Parts: sequence; C-alpha cells; structure tokens
Amino acid sequence: MLEAMSRPGATRRDESALVALTRGSEADRRSALEGLHALYRDEVMGFLVHFLRDAALAEDVLQEAFLSAYSGFDRFDSSRPFRPWLYQIARNTALHALRSRRKEKRVDEKGARAEPASGRIVLQAQSGEEAERAREVLASLEDDDAALLVQRH
Repeated sequence: MLEAMSRPGATRRDESALVALTRGSEADRRSALEGLHALYRDEVMGFLVHFLRDAALAEDVLQEAFLSAYSGFDRFDSSRPFRPWLYQIARNTALHALRSRRKEKRVDEKGARAEPASGRIVLQAQSGEEAERAREVLASLEDDDAALLVQRH
C-alpha cells in the first residue's frame, strides 16, 4: 500500500483504503499514517508555509498535526473525507503555534520597546507593491480568518 502511495499519480481514492487501516492494529494505524502523510504532506506544508510565513515553524506544525491525527484516528468519522479533517487539525495547530509565539514575544518585550521586525520589512521591500499590500491585509485579519483565507486560496 505504501509503495502505491509514494508513486507519482497516487490518487485520493487511495485515501479510503488508508482510512480503513486506521481502524486496525497498531501496525495498520502506523501504516495508514505513513500513507496519508505521503499523500498530503506537500499540500498541507504549502498551506502552512503560506499561512505561517515561516518554513521551519511550518515543518514543526506539520509534524505535530500528523501526530495529532494519528492520536485522534479513533475520533475520526471514516464516513467523511479525511482531507478536511486533516486541514482542520493543521489549521488549529498553526493557530496555537502563532498564539504561543505571540505570547513568547510579549514576554520577551515586556518592559522594552519593540524593535521593528526587520526581516518582514526586508521581505516587503523585495516584493512588489501588490504582494506587500496583500500581506498587510492578511496580517490585519484575525488568525482564524487569515487561516481560512490562506486555506481557501
């Protein structure tokens, strides 16, 4: 099964076979997770990188999301598609990571004036005005709204 999932051209139809494995033994569950990871990792990683704007953080969130999915297989309704469930887990994990990062930043900056985010400024200067405006609008949105917008587009 895993060989089929890693082949170019593996389809979403393979998802149902993998989801069925989540109801089996521990070895079946691991095999299912590996297959689902192979099927969705690039797609979900792309979403997370766009949403978080930090590849390292996105990689951590991706791993945590798949671990949460593995832990939650028993709560997954196998009559429903797996992809939206996985995206919900990834989105919630990303939102939690953003909140944690903001909390850490507030603690670090407590009592000190915040310095401008030079990395963000450099990226904005390097990109076109249209992309810069899109990032500003995205940053002004609530985390949940921004996540939904990035996920949708």
